[in-house]
Amino acid sequence: MWPDSIEQEMKIPVESFDNVLEFLKQSGSFKGESRQHDVYFTDTTRYSSHEGSFVMRIRRTESKAFMTFKGSTGRSGVYDECEIEVKDPDTAETMMKKLGFKPFLEITKHRVQYEFNGAEVNLDDVQGLGKFIEIEIISEGNADSELSEVAGRLGLDANTSIRVGYVTQLLQKTGSEYSKFMQY
Repeated sequence: MWPDSIEQEMKIPVESFDNVLEFLKQSGSFKGESRQHDVYFTDTTRYSSHEGSFVMRIRRTESKAFMTFKGSTGRSGVYDECEIEVKDPDTAETMMKKLGFKPFLEITKHRVQYEFNGAEVNLDDVQGLGKFIEIEIISEGNADSELSEVAGRLGLDANTSIRVGYVTQLLQKTGSEYSKFMQY
């Protein structure tokens, strides 16, 4: 059973953005470029397994800030996500802490965003992880074939994709105690 609309994504590690960027300049629609700084919060007392786990995120860019709920659906690379813009991210962080959430990870990345073939395609350079092409589709059903099709049209091999998020990758890389709770 699928929630009404969910975020489905794959991340493909790359050495260089050059080939994909050239293709997207010709065939995609440029949506923006930003430096993003994310602070992730969790309350591990609310769950004890991946099923039902979630994180809250405060994302800051040069011009805006957002608060995001990302919930596990039980499938890697598939998230129940809700997001709102916040005018005062410092106060939002204070509220999260007063509600019992603890910041457990910060991620900084440079993102170039395109729209292509019904998908959001992000060229992400993630501090501490490297370069990735992230392909994201919001869908009411399983979008695995659409994700793979977009990857193929970009000249990428979907079989080399990573279906866990940057959060999980960084937590595993650093050996964080929180990695046992996260599947993002």
